[in-house]
Amino acid sequence: MTSPPVEPLIVPQLGARPTLCGGKARILLDIYHLVDVPEFVVISSSWFGLAANAQLAEIADCWSRWETAHQMSIQSMRRLAGIQLTDAMRDVLTAQLPEFLPDVSLFAVRSSAAGEDGPRRSFAGLYSTELDVSRADLEQAIVAVWRSWFSVRAITHRDSSFWQPPTMDVVVQRMIDADEAGVVAVYRDSVEVEWVLGTGDRLVDGSVEPARRLVTAPAQNPAGSVEHAAAAAWMLRDQLGVGDLDVEWAADRDRVRAAVVGGCVVPDCGPAVAVVAAAAQLGVEGLQRVRVDLADRAVADRQRVDVLARVPLQGLLAAPPDVGVLQVLLDELTQRGVGRG
Repeated sequence: MTSPPVEPLIVPQLGARPTLCGGKARILLDIYHLVDVPEFVVISSSWFGLAANAQLAEIADCWSRWETAHQMSIQSMRRLAGIQLTDAMRDVLTAQLPEFLPDVSLFAVRSSAAGEDGPRRSFAGLYSTELDVSRADLEQAIVAVWRSWFSVRAITHRDSSFWQPPTMDVVVQRMIDADEAGVVAVYRDSVEVEWVLGTGDRLVDGSVEPARRLVTAPAQNPAGSVEHAAAAAWMLRDQLGVGDLDVEWAADRDRVRAAVVGGCVVPDCGPAVAVVAAAAQLGVEGLQRVRVDLADRAVADRQRVDVLARVPLQGLLAAPPDVGVLQVLLDELTQRGVGRG
């Protein structure tokens, strides 16, 4: 029995602009002609649904009967334990990978899920990234990224009260044997660079204390990997027309490449105006109580909310912080019945 046909790989060289699930893949397709990006292809989210059609149907049928995120994760992972790529998927990889990722011996396999690296709510770090993947292990890595949709952390951060079918593209990218790697965080008036020697996974997992540098203006003639990474990130922010963004970069043989771009925040003063109006009703002491309550609870971005609550009210309008952070505070104020009417 022949396996059903599948969508071809999405490749930047062909100018593909399909409807994608995740911001990571979409942004990479948008920027590959602006900065040096390691070669990559994108696997459509439809592959997951096709490879695990029966298993996902069973999970969907049982979802409402499972009471906790832990139970949802355990039961889903058990049902997905044996999924594999179809023969048609293997044929596509065999035919297209050598054409669009030639001479690649090791891959980075990354999730690009709905809501991940997005402007409103970031799911960065919740799904799997598989590094140093050989061609022989590529199928296993793709399946591991798919399965991470059902990790406890991912289910907890989504609204697990109802079934949500997986919406996750997968980015397959050349793995860079980096001399240096790091993250550039671009803000409105500065850039902060963190980096380590070797590959960036040691920075992400916290096993190595990174070097840090604050850059307050893009270098006219950047020298060295750190200045090149900072200049590229600054340029991307301007080109993409976003507020803040994070750029993961890697340098090998004096060549700096932007491997992942995320955390894009489109400037938006609406939530700031609402927060100012609500906070004005509370007064300084009331707003301080909200700050303490938020800091005591396990809310996402609580450190950033803690900082936000100390910002002068007029400062929110002059330079509104991350929209996602503002929304956390605004939601809290709204629940307290502040700022209505």
